[in-house]
Amino acid sequence: MSQDTSKTTKLISSSYLYRHNKPKPIKRMMDQKDFDAIKKIKKEHKEAFKSWTRKDDDEMLNLFFDGVSVADIALKLNRTKGAIRAKIRKMELTKIKKK
Repeated sequence: MSQDTSKTTKLISSSYLYRHNKPKPIKRMMDQKDFDAIKKIKKEHKEAFKSWTRKDDDEMLNLFFDGVSVADIALKLNRTKGAIRAKIRKMELTKIKKK
């Protein structure tokens, strides 16, 4: 069996396809259950769902690099632990701290 070497075939891995063709999230209308969940979170964490200010970023950075736990940072900034973890990932702080 001879191979045609005049054409180059490029194999693309499934992980490449996933990274570059991520499935679109399914959009749905919010219902009362969603609004109640948001209301509950806002009641417990006054700053939840609010935009981060430069002051919030700076305070979180200082606390993070001082070794304060995610739970304590969340309490201090009135945010959820999930919001703090998401901000840490977004700012790629774990990559910086490991160096």
